[in-house]
Amino acid sequence: MTTSTTTGTGRRPGYTNVRPPAVAGAFYPADPDELAATIDRQLDYARKLLAGSATALIRHRADAFPDSADVVDAAAGQGVAGPTPTSWPKAIIVPHAGYVYSGTTAALAYALLARGKGTVTRAVIVGPTHRIGVRGVAMGTADAWLTPLGTVPVDVDAEQAVWGSPSRPASLIVNDPTHRDEHAVEVQVPFLQRVLGEDLRIVPMNAGTVAPGGCGDVLRAFWGGPETVVVISSDLSHYHPHAEARAIDDDTIAAINTLAVPIDSFRACGASPVNGLLDVLGHAAAGGLRLQHLGCATSGDDGVVTLAGGTRPPMRDPFEPVVGYSSWAVWERPAAGR
Repeated sequence: MTTSTTTGTGRRPGYTNVRPPAVAGAFYPADPDELAATIDRQLDYARKLLAGSATALIRHRADAFPDSADVVDAAAGQGVAGPTPTSWPKAIIVPHAGYVYSGTTAALAYALLARGKGTVTRAVIVGPTHRIGVRGVAMGTADAWLTPLGTVPVDVDAEQAVWGSPSRPASLIVNDPTHRDEHAVEVQVPFLQRVLGEDLRIVPMNAGTVAPGGCGDVLRAFWGGPETVVVISSDLSHYHPHAEARAIDDDTIAAINTLAVPIDSFRACGASPVNGLLDVLGHAAAGGLRLQHLGCATSGDDGVVTLAGGTRPPMRDPFEPVVGYSSWAVWERPAAGR
């Protein structure tokens, strides 16, 4: 793996190949103050929803890990598991549409991840390919990504360590064109900057045509420890009538909840990375990882999110074509003695 040189705006000293934003001003605000305010507003909305479901969230954690203690951090107003080593997700699945459509759904997962600030310093982000397809899971050669909130370094050391390893996954490739105009990974970066802070490094990858095990192998190679979160970027169904879309999405949510691999790309545009994470979960040591559905919405719900198990809001028009969104969190069992 080599790093090429590029010119253009956004370069900071020490970076030689900065990927500029492709969808700033379209999928999310290009103005940094407006962008920060938008994300903060959506995180606040999500925290209030999660605070109202504190009992359900803690019950889920207790059922998953009966030997670990959980408390409610009421002062933080988040209503999630308190300050324990596993009080933030090890992995999340989040949508990647424009923030006005899917930002509040993604914020459910990011509000939980924010509890890892100071410990989580690396995000392995895997999205699908909407524009330039690939066979495998593609890294790029950029050493940093630029967003309106600033420049985020790529964890080049981690990339090169996996690339140069004798056990490098056969499905891991390097392809820059697939990253150039792709939005699925990019829209996650400002959220990550806002919740994890300036210590953030990223490993951005696009998953194209690849078997669940092939993508799972890449995720396992970058899984890391408590410093790493895995971010899977995927929407659900696309442009079905609203009533039909909800039914399709409910079936897909149920399939993902039960690790029913493979999920078809008809049901989730990010099926490849989703299937990779489900492969990791399916092969994890017994009881080591637990998947939790957080909530869902559609583009026709005007940013109103339904928490898992809740009742969806009335539809404005059951025949309106919509896109579906949902978020999940993956919780990791605490290590023995912690």
